[in-house]
Amino acid sequence: MPAADVLPPEVVRAAVGDGDLLDVVAEPLGGGTGAATASVVRFRGRVLRGGEVVPFSLVRKTVRPVTTGRHAAAAVRPDHWAHWRREPLAYASGLLPAGPHLFSPRCFGAGEDVVHLEDVTGPAPSPVEAAAALARWQTPTHVGPPALPWLADHPLAQRLAVTDLDLTSAADARFGVLLQKAWTDRWTLLARLDDVPRVLTHGDLGLGNLVRTDRGIVAIDWATTGTAPVGADLALLVLSLERPAEADEPVAAYLAGTDPGLTPERVLLGYRVTALLTGISRMHWMLARGDAPPPGYVDLLTDLLDAIGDP
Repeated sequence: MPAADVLPPEVVRAAVGDGDLLDVVAEPLGGGTGAATASVVRFRGRVLRGGEVVPFSLVRKTVRPVTTGRHAAAAVRPDHWAHWRREPLAYASGLLPAGPHLFSPRCFGAGEDVVHLEDVTGPAPSPVEAAAALARWQTPTHVGPPALPWLADHPLAQRLAVTDLDLTSAADARFGVLLQKAWTDRWTLLARLDDVPRVLTHGDLGLGNLVRTDRGIVAIDWATTGTAPVGADLALLVLSLERPAEADEPVAAYLAGTDPGLTPERVLLGYRVTALLTGISRMHWMLARGDAPPPGYVDLLTDLLDAIGDP
């Protein structure tokens, strides 16, 4: 549909430079399922510049307050992972990665409830590539992540505060009792992260939010960016794999790219506790829907529990 009147001229100039706008069409996208996402729209258009027709494509993401669901009451806080204004604030801050190892989409304009972004397309990187890029961007920030009020503060702890699970009726004897005990001990496990250094995090870093482009690996959807124990984003990456049990290579790549000021033991503790507690919660959700966990998922969780040891 024609949408020239809803695409600000300054956004077009930021994307393609000066020129006369010839036409633009809006295409609503099916993605953008975050708690605070109102809509995601792709704009394709053409600009006439110096006698040349220049095509462009960009994405507008609009956000809104979270008013329903179990996180609505807490999401009014700027430090909550579901706070609605975080993504525009993050892009306006200049805090997001701009290479050389990891990139965020180029931003062409951010307002209170909207952000206009580079239209990023391409295949997902390999898990090893993603883990290496993540470590080289992320782990140097352990020396002092910025104290900004809108950064999500330890999203795992925030999620656990409003989550309770009973695995005994949904899981079979192979893992139900074992993982239910781990879940019952979740606060003790979480407390073990108190001494793990904090780093800047993406907060939702599955392979579905990573794109390999000509300029490198681009991470999209920064609505949950914040600070968390080192290894937390690695845990989310591993849990997004088709075969999560095949985690050894991305974990090794992350450790190889980690800042020398961080000990592997602390990184692994942050990764293991986050992956275990997040993985148990996700498995409960899958079983409640009648879905089988991916191959190796249960093996990964039990291996993580063995590696962590008794709380």
